[in-house]
Amino acid sequence: MLKSLFRKTGRFLLGLSETSSANGSSEARNFANQVRHLAERNTKLLAGSIQFLNLQEIRQEMDANRVALVDVGEIAKCAIARNLFHNDTYTKQNRDLFLLCFASDDRDEVQARMRRIVDEIRSALTEIQSEELRVAHDVADIAFIEMPGKPVIETIADTLRKVREDADKATQAWREHLLRNASVRYRPVWSAQRKIVALHRAVLDEHTGQRTMQRLSALANVDELLGLVFELDCMILGRATTGLHDLVSTGGRTQLIVPINFGSLATRGQRTRYLKLCEAIPPAYRRFLLFEIYNIPPGTTGTRILDLVVPLNPFAHGTLIEVSAHSAIAIADTAGSAILGVVMRADQFCESEAEAQSRLGRFVTQLQAKRLRVLLNGVNTAQLLRIAIGAGVDGMEGLSVAGTTSELKSVYCWKVGGAIS
Repeated sequence: MLKSLFRKTGRFLLGLSETSSANGSSEARNFANQVRHLAERNTKLLAGSIQFLNLQEIRQEMDANRVALVDVGEIAKCAIARNLFHNDTYTKQNRDLFLLCFASDDRDEVQARMRRIVDEIRSALTEIQSEELRVAHDVADIAFIEMPGKPVIETIADTLRKVREDADKATQAWREHLLRNASVRYRPVWSAQRKIVALHRAVLDEHTGQRTMQRLSALANVDELLGLVFELDCMILGRATTGLHDLVSTGGRTQLIVPINFGSLATRGQRTRYLKLCEAIPPAYRRFLLFEIYNIPPGTTGTRILDLVVPLNPFAHGTLIEVSAHSAIAIADTAGSAILGVVMRADQFCESEAEAQSRLGRFVTQLQAKRLRVLLNGVNTAQLLRIAIGAGVDGMEGLSVAGTTSELKSVYCWKVGGAIS
């Protein structure tokens, strides 16, 4: 329903110095004066921008439906003010763009504060009509001594534009490399009770996929990353379904978990596109597929999970959710009838072996009592393996179970630490 429009921050900043009403305001003049005073005492400063990328479109949508939009400008001002130090300053350039200047040359520290500001803004946008409101931010060095006599805001605009252009070029190059070269691998999921592998989980290969994503996370803004993650989710679905076809067409059988990022489903437009792609899955194969929604934000309600799971379920045997142990119990109370099971990360259980096994066992008992399967990811040590087996989880995957494979295998017996038996 809400169509998101991605505008490059740098490209928009090109017109800042031409916007006389904004630059002529007392707030903008005060900002420029404060920055000049800072520049007199520092050869370098750090400047940043925070922009609501699709605020105008959402306002139009809300007006058409007579629904009030939260005051995102005030939310942003409060978040910015909480994270500025004594000599820092900012200005609201227009209703969807803020410029900030930091009396600091510590880029990592400023980047952390900018991310914290954006996170606080996102957390505050809890109104359901604001779920697709996107926020972008950039940070750049401002070397005023290199541009004498140039207006302050124009200097900041030019610098941020250059940073954005360079980052865009690098991001696009790495994105093309990733989508062209990344491949899908399969992690065997072992049942300790049955001593078999009857389930696999599709993942990106480590060398090209995961390492390239690490590089991109340092270059791209949040919305670019979310867009790329969505593209990867679609790629994984397509290639995993092809791998399943290759196995089934030769008489093999296995169940296959296909992960999907929460952010790829939370945005209405992307969710519609993903479900459209799911329609192409041959009906005969859907009984072998399981979806796994991962990266679910803390505090997500069971009702919200239901909104995402119910449309997915017709295209698979069922849907799993990857959440923390405590969140799993709370979500299961509301969404338990719609989900097939819960996936938890093994690194949540880092206390002593006896304590970890006891705690995990309690969660497993509670969830299985609700007729939910419990899987454990990241079983990478012998201790975690013993904990998982002792707690009675339904399935586990990790380095201590089995390595990844390039092709799916049919159901087979497996002895952990040894060969196929």
